[in-house]
Amino acid sequence: LCIRFAKAQLEEVFHPKKELFNFQFEDWEKMDKTKFQQVFKDSPLKRSGFERIQRNLRFLRMRHQK
Repeated sequence: LCIRFAKAQLEEVFHPKKELFNFQFEDWEKMDKTKFQQVFKDSPLKRSGFERIQRNLRFLRMRHQK
């Protein structure tokens, strides 16, 4: 499989949700578990889980502050 020659996916289910295009870092930080479950209901990110995403955000915040 060579991604160099891959064609863009036309099926809507594989496209990112439009509401995520404008997400800022602060939007991710303010997100609560209910909102997370709504936004990522049918997404692979849901498998990661809210707690892991929050952990990754804390790590990014620490790196950014250095």
